[in-house]
Amino acid sequence: LDAERLRRTYRNDPDFIIKKASQLEIKKPHVFTDQIHKTIKWKDILKGVFNEFRQAVNIIVTGSARLDLFKRSKDSLIRCYIHVNLFPFSLKEWSGDIDNITAPWLHERKDWENLADALFTKVFNTTRIPEDITKVYFTFGHFPIPLLSSSIQRSQKWYRDYILLLIRKDLRDLSGIRELDRISHLVELLLPQLGSQFSLRNLAQNPKANHTTLKNWFHILQRLYLIWPLQPHAGKLKRTIRKKPKWYFLDWTYAAVKQTCLKT
Repeated sequence: LDAERLRRTYRNDPDFIIKKASQLEIKKPHVFTDQIHKTIKWKDILKGVFNEFRQAVNIIVTGSARLDLFKRSKDSLIRCYIHVNLFPFSLKEWSGDIDNITAPWLHERKDWENLADALFTKVFNTTRIPEDITKVYFTFGHFPIPLLSSSIQRSQKWYRDYILLLIRKDLRDLSGIRELDRISHLVELLLPQLGSQFSLRNLAQNPKANHTTLKNWFHILQRLYLIWPLQPHAGKLKRTIRKKPKWYFLDWTYAAVKQTCLKT
């Protein structure tokens, strides 16, 4: 539904998706709708389609992090859908070793009886991935387009466009924030402090934002899956809770790409 023609058709006749699906002559086919949140009153239309045709089709809705708004809406089809976060390629997926992917680590009760032994066993029983495949993965990141291109120039351009779209469009629509230049400045300030503890009070002096506003910005950037916190372990629970988290980019290549852009 990125195409205006399809959005217009959808607004005028939401059932056209079901009509297309019925032509496949498949019993209860899967209907995918991508970027549906770009249409007007999409939640109401989708609910109407679901209530009328849920016995005839399976509906799969995909889009950006703005779909989180769906969960917070007053009429959010609770108990009628399952929300799933689809992340980029893992190293296992990129290597093509899908059939040999092991179950999630440390998910069984017995694993926690002796964490050291369990971790050692799982690490050394994992299939080794060739070095050339691993190098490409860590060079170009886990997003499909730059990873499949295997081009430094295309990769840098894609990441620049991605961050611009994330901040200028998704962040604005998700939060209603209009101070986008200041948030963009905040992201740049985070680069030299990745993996280290820092004071929000000192950091707030550059974008000129108070402590509460800055915490809100961090929360929004986390909801957009741009950054994520790692709480350090201090031995004792009280000390661990008091310690400030360290922040990282979810995509490790962004820092290198951004620094290259700043240098050029």
